[in-house]
Amino acid sequence: MSTNNEQVRQLNENELEQVNGGHKEYQYADKNGKYYKAVGARCALDWNNAYLCPRCGNPVHRGMFNKFYCDPCDCNWYFEYHFANSLNLSNGFWKEIAAEEYYRVYPEVDESN
Repeated sequence: MSTNNEQVRQLNENELEQVNGGHKEYQYADKNGKYYKAVGARCALDWNNAYLCPRCGNPVHRGMFNKFYCDPCDCNWYFEYHFANSLNLSNGFWKEIAAEEYYRVYPEVDESN
């Protein structure tokens, strides 16, 4: 990998906060007062069946252009926020976790402080 003579350095905390692409917000979820962590994904395509279609309730899958597709509805979405209330909890993709673990990732939503 070429750095084009640029200095490679570690990001500081403030710079790290601005980084986009890790999608921590989609590794964890909350639904009906319970908290979950994605344990079924090792790569982007592993997110098949992680969510249910918000229209018909069938599992969605990743496809072309890394979009989520619902074949029965013939609908597609780029972003996971469409599935905030549509976790597929029946296939083992999501593991329920303690509130404390969730709040370590999202301290800003911890109402007990």
